[in-house]
Amino acid sequence: MIYRVVSITVLGGLILAYLWSYVDLVFRWPWYMGYPFFGFLVYMILRVFRERVKDWQHLKDISYDSKNLYITEKGREEQIPVHEIKEVEITSLNGVYRFIFYNKELHGGWVSCKTSLWYPLNFPKVDKELNRVRSLINRAHHEYQETPEQSNQLMSFN
Repeated sequence: MIYRVVSITVLGGLILAYLWSYVDLVFRWPWYMGYPFFGFLVYMILRVFRERVKDWQHLKDISYDSKNLYITEKGREEQIPVHEIKEVEITSLNGVYRFIFYNKELHGGWVSCKTSLWYPLNFPKVDKELNRVRSLINRAHHEYQETPEQSNQLMSFN
Protein backbone atom coordinates (compact mmCIF):
# COMPACT_ATOMS: atom_id res chain seq x y z
CA MET A 1 0.00 0.00 0.00
CA ILE A 2 2.74 2.46 0.90
CA TYR A 3 4.56 1.97 -2.40
CA ARG A 4 1.39 2.98 -4.21
CA VAL A 5 1.11 6.20 -2.21
CA VAL A 6 4.77 7.05 -2.76
CA SER A 7 4.67 6.24 -6.47
CA ILE A 8 1.51 8.30 -7.03
CA THR A 9 3.00 11.22 -5.07
CA VAL A 10 6.24 11.14 -7.07
CA LEU A 11 4.37 10.80 -10.34
CA GLY A 12 2.05 13.67 -9.42
CA GLY A 13 5.04 15.85 -8.52
CA LEU A 14 6.73 15.10 -11.84
CA ILE A 15 3.55 15.91 -13.74
CA LEU A 16 3.16 19.19 -11.84
CA ALA A 17 6.78 20.15 -12.50
CA TYR A 18 6.36 19.40 -16.21
CA LEU A 19 3.12 21.37 -16.45
CA TRP A 20 4.61 24.28 -14.51
CA SER A 21 7.59 24.45 -16.87
CA TYR A 22 5.24 24.23 -19.87
CA VAL A 23 3.02 27.05 -18.59
CA ASP A 24 6.05 29.18 -17.78
CA LEU A 25 7.62 28.53 -21.21
CA VAL A 26 4.50 29.14 -23.30
CA PHE A 27 2.79 31.98 -21.48
CA ARG A 28 5.80 33.75 -19.92
CA TRP A 29 3.67 34.72 -16.93
CA PRO A 30 5.20 36.52 -14.00
CA TRP A 31 5.77 34.23 -11.03
CA TYR A 32 2.63 35.38 -9.17
CA MET A 33 0.30 34.62 -12.11
CA GLY A 34 1.03 30.92 -12.00
CA TYR A 35 -0.19 30.33 -8.43
CA PRO A 36 -3.92 29.99 -9.22
CA PHE A 37 -3.14 27.62 -12.09
CA PHE A 38 -0.70 25.65 -9.95
CA GLY A 39 -3.24 25.49 -7.09
CA PHE A 40 -5.92 24.21 -9.45
CA LEU A 41 -3.58 21.47 -10.73
CA VAL A 42 -2.73 20.41 -7.18
CA TYR A 43 -6.44 20.31 -6.31
CA MET A 44 -7.27 18.14 -9.33
CA ILE A 45 -4.41 15.72 -8.66
CA LEU A 46 -5.42 15.39 -5.00
CA ARG A 47 -9.02 14.79 -6.02
CA VAL A 48 -8.01 11.99 -8.39
CA PHE A 49 -5.66 10.60 -5.73
CA ARG A 50 -8.50 10.54 -3.16
CA GLU A 51 -10.68 8.53 -5.55
CA ARG A 52 -7.84 6.06 -6.13
CA VAL A 53 -7.35 5.61 -2.38
CA LYS A 54 -11.06 4.81 -2.02
CA ASP A 55 -10.65 2.12 -4.68
CA TRP A 56 -7.56 0.70 -2.97
CA GLN A 57 -9.41 0.37 0.32
CA HIS A 58 -11.94 -1.94 -1.33
CA LEU A 59 -9.35 -4.26 -2.89
CA LYS A 60 -9.64 -7.74 -1.45
CA ASP A 61 -7.76 -10.99 -1.87
CA ILE A 62 -10.09 -13.21 -3.88
CA SER A 63 -9.85 -16.87 -4.86
CA TYR A 64 -12.44 -19.22 -6.29
CA ASP A 65 -13.35 -22.76 -7.17
CA SER A 66 -16.21 -24.11 -9.26
CA LYS A 67 -18.86 -23.50 -6.57
CA ASN A 68 -17.67 -20.65 -4.33
CA LEU A 69 -15.86 -17.33 -4.26
CA TYR A 70 -13.53 -16.88 -1.28
CA ILE A 71 -12.79 -13.39 0.03
CA THR A 72 -9.87 -13.19 2.47
CA GLU A 73 -9.83 -10.13 4.68
CA LYS A 74 -7.88 -9.55 7.90
CA GLY A 75 -7.03 -13.20 8.32
CA ARG A 76 -10.55 -14.54 7.91
CA GLU A 77 -12.07 -16.09 4.84
CA GLU A 78 -15.63 -15.54 3.69
CA GLN A 79 -17.29 -17.95 1.33
CA ILE A 80 -19.85 -16.68 -1.19
CA PRO A 81 -21.68 -19.00 -3.61
CA VAL A 82 -20.91 -18.26 -7.25
CA HIS A 83 -24.60 -17.93 -8.09
CA GLU A 84 -24.72 -14.82 -5.84
CA ILE A 85 -22.45 -12.95 -8.29
CA LYS A 86 -24.34 -10.82 -10.76
CA GLU A 87 -21.44 -9.88 -13.03
CA VAL A 88 -17.73 -9.20 -13.23
CA GLU A 89 -16.46 -6.02 -14.86
CA ILE A 90 -13.17 -4.24 -15.29
CA THR A 91 -13.17 -0.82 -13.64
CA SER A 92 -9.78 0.61 -14.54
CA LEU A 93 -7.04 0.28 -17.09
CA ASN A 94 -4.59 -1.10 -14.55
CA GLY A 95 -6.54 -4.32 -14.05
CA VAL A 96 -8.92 -3.74 -11.15
CA TYR A 97 -11.96 -5.99 -11.46
CA ARG A 98 -15.26 -5.60 -9.63
CA PHE A 99 -17.47 -8.51 -8.62
CA ILE A 100 -21.05 -7.24 -8.32
CA PHE A 101 -23.39 -9.25 -6.09
CA TYR A 102 -27.15 -9.66 -6.23
CA ASN A 103 -27.32 -9.18 -2.48
CA LYS A 104 -26.40 -5.58 -1.63
CA GLU A 105 -25.61 -6.56 1.96
CA LEU A 106 -22.56 -8.58 0.90
CA HIS A 107 -19.66 -6.13 1.14
CA GLY A 108 -21.89 -3.26 0.06
CA GLY A 109 -22.99 -5.00 -3.12
CA TRP A 110 -19.55 -5.34 -4.71
CA VAL A 111 -15.94 -6.17 -4.04
CA SER A 112 -12.84 -5.31 -6.09
CA CYS A 113 -9.63 -7.18 -6.71
CA LYS A 114 -6.46 -6.61 -8.67
CA THR A 115 -5.51 -9.80 -10.42
CA SER A 116 -2.00 -8.91 -11.47
CA LEU A 117 0.51 -6.17 -10.74
CA TRP A 118 1.66 -6.33 -14.36
CA TYR A 119 -1.83 -6.28 -15.89
CA PRO A 120 -1.18 -4.20 -19.02
CA LEU A 121 1.70 -6.49 -19.94
CA ASN A 122 0.05 -9.85 -19.28
CA PHE A 123 -3.57 -9.05 -20.06
CA PRO A 124 -4.20 -12.12 -22.28
CA LYS A 125 -3.46 -14.48 -19.39
CA VAL A 126 -5.56 -12.46 -16.92
CA ASP A 127 -8.44 -12.06 -19.37
CA LYS A 128 -8.43 -15.80 -20.05
CA GLU A 129 -8.72 -16.48 -16.31
CA LEU A 130 -11.46 -13.88 -15.96
CA ASN A 131 -13.40 -15.42 -18.84
CA ARG A 132 -13.17 -18.74 -16.98
CA VAL A 133 -14.68 -17.07 -13.90
CA ARG A 134 -17.46 -15.59 -16.05
CA SER A 135 -18.25 -18.99 -17.53
CA LEU A 136 -18.42 -20.49 -14.00
CA ILE A 137 -20.83 -17.72 -13.01
CA ASN A 138 -23.01 -18.33 -16.08
CA ARG A 139 -23.02 -22.08 -15.43
CA ALA A 140 -23.95 -21.52 -11.78
CA HIS A 141 -26.83 -19.24 -12.81
CA HIS A 142 -28.18 -21.91 -15.15
CA GLU A 143 -27.83 -24.70 -12.59
CA TYR A 144 -29.22 -22.73 -9.68
CA GLN A 145 -32.91 -23.24 -9.23
CA GLU A 146 -34.74 -21.56 -6.44
CA THR A 147 -36.31 -23.93 -3.98
CA PRO A 148 -40.09 -23.62 -3.88
CA GLU A 149 -41.31 -21.62 -0.94
CA GLN A 150 -43.03 -23.58 1.79
CA SER A 151 -46.70 -23.02 2.11
CA ASN A 152 -47.60 -21.40 5.39
CA GLN A 153 -51.24 -22.45 5.21
CA LEU A 154 -52.76 -24.70 7.78
CA MET A 155 -53.71 -28.16 6.63
CA SER A 156 -57.35 -28.73 5.97
CA PHE A 157 -59.01 -32.12 6.40
CA ASN A 158 -62.06 -31.38 4.27
